[in-house]
This record gives sequence, C-alpha cells and structure tokens, in this order.
Amino acid sequence: MEGDQVKGYFLFYLSNKQKGATQNYKLEILDTKLNTIASKTITGNKHLTLKSAAQNNEDIMIKLYDGKEKIISMYQYTVKGELKNQEKFKPRSLPVKESTVYPIEKNGFVDYYSLYYKKRQGYGIRFYPSTEDGLPWTYKSSSTADTFEEATLLTVNDRILLSTITKRKNLTSKDGEQFILGLDIISGEKLFEKPLEDSKYALQVINGFKNEENGNLEITGHYYDKSAKTDKAASKGIFFFTLEESSNTFSRKYVSWSEDVNKFISSNAKGKLNKTGYVYFHKIIRNNNGKIYAIGEQYQKVADGNSVLGTVLSGQPSSNAMSMLVIDDFYVFEFDQDFNLLDVEVIEKIHTQVPFEAGASFMTPQAMAQDLKNQSGFDYLFTQNEKDQSSFTIGYLINSRKGAYKTKIYGAGTFDENEFTIKEIDLKTSKSATSIQVSQAKQAFILISQYLPNYKRLDFRFAKVSE
Repeated sequence: MEGDQVKGYFLFYLSNKQKGATQNYKLEILDTKLNTIASKTITGNKHLTLKSAAQNNEDIMIKLYDGKEKIISMYQYTVKGELKNQEKFKPRSLPVKESTVYPIEKNGFVDYYSLYYKKRQGYGIRFYPSTEDGLPWTYKSSSTADTFEEATLLTVNDRILLSTITKRKNLTSKDGEQFILGLDIISGEKLFEKPLEDSKYALQVINGFKNEENGNLEITGHYYDKSAKTDKAASKGIFFFTLEESSNTFSRKYVSWSEDVNKFISSNAKGKLNKTGYVYFHKIIRNNNGKIYAIGEQYQKVADGNSVLGTVLSGQPSSNAMSMLVIDDFYVFEFDQDFNLLDVEVIEKIHTQVPFEAGASFMTPQAMAQDLKNQSGFDYLFTQNEKDQSSFTIGYLINSRKGAYKTKIYGAGTFDENEFTIKEIDLKTSKSATSIQVSQAKQAFILISQYLPNYKRLDFRFAKVSE
C-alpha cells in the first residue's frame, strides 16, 4: 500500500503435505495485476503452524510455531521476496502461548506474546527493524509483578509505540485496570506507563490511531459512570484523547450518546446504542474539507443459545462456545478538527454472529472485540480514500441467504461533501468454496479470492463495484 493505493499482494498458505509427515508453506508475492513477483517455500514438520503474518510496505514478516519442538521461527522478506532475516528460538522458562505480529509502516514489526512467571502471566514485546540502521530490541513485563498482565498494540508513530496494558488480580477477573505504556520505538526504552483514568468517569480503551497529517497519536474508547462495571454496563459515550508528546499527557474530548449522538440518529439506532453502547472503531480519517470521520462498528456480547441449551440438557459443560459477539451496524461520526460532533451516519446491515471458544464467558466484550479484530472477524474490510481526499468508501462483507444457499455480499458506503450512498453487490462465489476473502484493489475495484477444495485451487478475480 502507498497511502490508500494498492501496490501489490502477498499470500501465505499451506500448499501440501509431503511424505514423511512434512508439509510445505508457500509465500506468493503478486503485483497489482496478479503476476507473480516471487514465490518462496518453507518446509517443516506436521506440527508447524502459522501464528501471524504481516507486511509494512517495506517487508513481510512470517511467524511460525513448531508445536513439537517448541520452536518459534521468524522469516522476514522484502516485498520483492528476498530473505532479509531469519531467526529461530526456543523459549525455556517463559514459553510462548499466543502472539501477534503488527506492522509499523516502513520501520519494522512488533511482536506481542504472553509470558508465564510461576503462577502469574506477563507479556513481552519484540521489535524487528526494516531499516538498515535499525536495531532489534525486547521489552518484558516485570517477573515479580503480583498481577496478571496482558499487552496489545494501541498505535505507533516514528517515535513512540503505545500499548494497552491490562492488569488483573487473577486470570478470570473481569475488573482489570488499564494502563497506557509508551516505549521509544527506536531503542525500546520505557518512556512512561500511565493508568487510564479520569476524575469523573471510568474509561475503557478501544483502539489507537496515528494522525497522518502531523503524526500525533490518538486513542479512542468508551466512558462510563465512575462506579460502573465496565464489562457489564452500557457506556455513556465515547472519548478521543490526543497524546501531547512534550509532556506525555493527553488532551481529552468526550462525546455523549444521549446529549450529542442522539441528535443525529433514528429512534431505532438510539435503542441499539442505549442497549449495548459498544462501538469498535476501525479507522479515523481526515478529508480535504478539514473534517474528521471516525468509522465504528457496533457489537454486543450474548450467550450462545445452542451451547447453553446443550449444557442444561446434558448437565455437563459444553465443549462448544458459551458466548458470542453479535456484529451490527456501522456508525460514521463526523467531527470538526477539534472533535466537536457535526453529524452521524448509520449503515444498517445484516448482523453477524461470531461464536467464541470455551472460556470466552470470562472475557469482557471489549477483549473479545480485540481478539476478533486480530482475526479479521468484523464485517469491516477496509476504507479507501480518494487521492485528493475529497471522498472515501467503507468496504464490508456480510453473509446473506438465498434459499438454502449462503452467499457473500460486498457492501460499499461512500461519503463525499454532497451525499452519502450505499451499494451492495452479490459476489456470486462458488457454492463449494470453503474460504472467501475480499481485498482492496485499484480505485472502484475489489479483488475476490476463494479456495475450491474439490480442485485444491485458489481462484482470483477482480470485480468492479463503482463507476
């Protein structure tokens, strides 16, 4: 990607299993016309699994885990397919359980993973540079902490890496306290760690963004009554904080559902927000009219009725999910440059139910939403901005049913200064396809990929979605 313009694609997939219980993973790098630039093969045993993959417009990072040998393998390639760095390590006293690699545009990658200190859980953050003069570094939580700690990427610029640190008394506790950790992106030095707190409200962070105009770091989240249990209560609204790097403090702006947002939305939308009050923000963009647009998707946590019924009838805990997230409408908030709310547009769509594995009943809705985002499980796909920043389009993917046949629908919500339009298109994918993905392509087009198991083949095609 260069800005919002696609410059190519990469695929990483399990290509085949060989004799002797070995298997091949394949990395394919393609140009914008799907011509192959490079093809690389990684061979391992049958216990080798993909943990994470990412690209930062300079390099591609692949993270694999050998479950038998307990070895992590990192492969860093250039976007031309040249192997730039390879690392293998076997954690000893602190085994890795789960991890996610995040890209830092053109600068490198950060790898978040869990650590175990006797009976406590901590976290580690590793940085892998993409620049020639960059140096790798590792930051770890304290091995003597008396809390369970988890870390997730919040946002980053070319100076500071911001992470959300959640600290709990025990593993199943839902009333965790959130902190904002700031690390120097070049050296890994700890700059600050501040509790996310306010004198009037309880706060719950959602996501973070870099202001593409000036590089400032911004975070957004929900706010609640001071005494509220944030894992159960409906939020009062959303907040937007901007980091003042000179003092490592945040300027703050609060937007109330009842006093601000409800002025601009229908009674049906009001009812949904008042019931759940959860919106996950995917992107914040600024157009050439000086306005700010925050793109959010509504969600709520509910019980998985089938699993609950199975548990009641059998008298035994179900091995299936006991909780799920229901993904609902899009909310696009329009602000002036100081985050004063100007308007709200709602994109109504078919809701999506996403079951979670056993144990999710102990997770907060916000933690489930973050996991879903890491797995690309929301309906949201991408936002495509015109080169002159005069308009933008939100792309999303939903399921629909025609008789007994489930079909994929691509939706596009387009915003410009004069109007807001929605267009939905039946992708007409194969009934036998087991995996269907939609990617951003050149302006007015999308790339549709589907795996056909009967033919053991990946199919690709471009589809025009607008004039």
